[in-house]
Amino acid sequence: MPRAEFHVPFDVRDNPDLPSARAHNLDWLERFGLLTSEGAARQYLTMNVADFCSMAHPDARGQDLDTAVDAWSWTAFPDDLFDGAAGRDPELVARICRRFVAIIEGWPHTEPDTASPLETALHDLWGRLTAGMPPAWVQHRAGLWTQYLLAHLDEAGNRVDAHPPRPQDYTRMRRVSIAVWPTLLIERTGRFHVPAALVGRPDWRELHETWIDIVSYVNDVYSLEKDESFGDVNNIVTVLQHYRHLTRTQAIEHVQHLALADTTKFVQLRDRIADCEYVKGLNPPARQDVDRYLTGMGDYASANYFYSRHVPRYSPHGGTTTERLSYVQHLQDHR
Repeated sequence: MPRAEFHVPFDVRDNPDLPSARAHNLDWLERFGLLTSEGAARQYLTMNVADFCSMAHPDARGQDLDTAVDAWSWTAFPDDLFDGAAGRDPELVARICRRFVAIIEGWPHTEPDTASPLETALHDLWGRLTAGMPPAWVQHRAGLWTQYLLAHLDEAGNRVDAHPPRPQDYTRMRRVSIAVWPTLLIERTGRFHVPAALVGRPDWRELHETWIDIVSYVNDVYSLEKDESFGDVNNIVTVLQHYRHLTRTQAIEHVQHLALADTTKFVQLRDRIADCEYVKGLNPPARQDVDRYLTGMGDYASANYFYSRHVPRYSPHGGTTTERLSYVQHLQDHR
């Protein structure tokens, strides 16, 4: 993985429920047929999914943390499945992802294909993820997941063309394909929701887009060697090398500058929102919920940085392409 440092001014916090969440996640994946052997489980565990989610949601406990871990882990399976041959068949990717979207949009009435581990697991996950949350939150979350799933179609087209997307197109696509907003589950794990009037503000969306860009820049730099090993052109470093005619080192340095600028912007937006008249006018519990949410965004960013630097998945010793994708190969039979 490239040697690069980023300025991420948020603390990494541990979660005492990590061991139980890891055990639950393995059991859940095995129960729904997403992991089918000890070898597959060992390969999956090199991704440190539970470790990341526990740091990203350090205040989550018990079943709430379990749900967050399962949500993030589920996204890894189609992502890696599409890194293989399946991801170079846009029609196949569209058919698979539209089935996922139908499950989310029609839940609980859309029945999953019982022969598909991905569909049956998603059906179970969506029920747990949305249980007890207000309809507006569920609708917004469904929109985020739908955008994330359909972004796989754009990525598949780029792989087939073997041509990096233009920088501005890549940024728009990456903001949804990285799945960080769908798996930012501070409200779900904390059993609260940010007022709709705040969620509808333009600076609220700008805050999230800036935050997603920061997470994406870090993730893209550290996953660069993995992406290259798959022949994947969907990476900001590859995009900048192609369109700005930069060397690899220059492109990485440019991404570091972009991340630093966006981190400064994020902190300013966060502080401005926290200090705006609307938030000041909320009752104390609602103000505390907003503060918990804004703090949680920093937790996620710091967890992403720590995870990206240390996960074996991005290491040069992470294995061959076949080894890296071995745990999803059985899903080829359920497409």
